[in-house]
Amino acid sequence: MPMEQETITLLKGGFSVVMVISVLITVVLWYRFRKGRLTLHFAFIFTLFHFLTLSTAIHSAIQTISYDFLMVEDGMTTIHPMASEEISLKLGATGVIWGTSMVCLLISIILFSLSSKVKY
Repeated sequence: MPMEQETITLLKGGFSVVMVISVLITVVLWYRFRKGRLTLHFAFIFTLFHFLTLSTAIHSAIQTISYDFLMVEDGMTTIHPMASEEISLKLGATGVIWGTSMVCLLISIILFSLSSKVKY
């Protein structure tokens, strides 16, 4: 997909900054509540795993949208013959990783709600 030259770099940089801040806040909160219930510790673990898998999915998506259709062989530039199939496969794998990320997020939300002291 054609884009401005610096778009991918800005996208990667911006996403990386947000993810680092998110992970740091999660680790600080986990340290703050280190004497909590076991379910709370698992909730923080699943939250960090969510960030890890989400970052992997976003990285894969960025690589897919910046996929180069042109191949260079023996000094000749040709259009990649299986480009659309490769992009489809990469997007499918990205979707599976993203789905795993969302399951981890849902598990962490459930565990956080189970470890809360509020009775409904």
